[in-house]
Amino acid sequence: IASVLRKLITGAADFGDTGESIGTADTLSSVPVATPQSPEPEPEPEPEPEPEPEPEPEPEPEPEPEPEPEPEPQPEPEPQPEPEPEPEPEPEPLPFPPLESRDPAHYVLQLHVLSTGARAQGWIDRQKAPDAFSWRQRNRGDVVVLYGDFASGAEARAAAAQLKAEGLGEAWIRRVRSVLPELTPP
Repeated sequence: IASVLRKLITGAADFGDTGESIGTADTLSSVPVATPQSPEPEPEPEPEPEPEPEPEPEPEPEPEPEPEPEPEPQPEPEPQPEPEPEPEPEPEPLPFPPLESRDPAHYVLQLHVLSTGARAQGWIDRQKAPDAFSWRQRNRGDVVVLYGDFASGAEARAAAAQLKAEGLGEAWIRRVRSVLPELTPP
């Protein structure tokens, strides 16, 4: 390459493009010319050092649990209506006391008029509280079934309504003093 360059330079050495002298071949020979050399093998790159392992990141601290929101106050339940008290059990009817020992102003219920005492007793025996009933023979020969001893007409009417509701029939409300004269002595 250097020789080719010398020939080119010596042929046009006297004048350049501008017409100035750029020198002769002798002066050019003192200019060092780089000669190509065979490429030197590139040194093998040094192995990259293995990177140090990254330190494991510290675990993020668990966030403190959010406080549970206070529950909204439950609306107060509507007050339950008080249960109706169970009706007091009706007192057991008292045994039928003899009419002759009662206050004549009290009331008694007359339920049935039957032909015989046996029929009256059969009906009484079929009742829930047979001791509350009694039968008495009347002066006419028939028999009446009687119930209760009531101090007032209102008590007697309430009892008559109850007996009717129980299916025992229509009662006749009578004062003790009006029944006694119709009965035969015990």
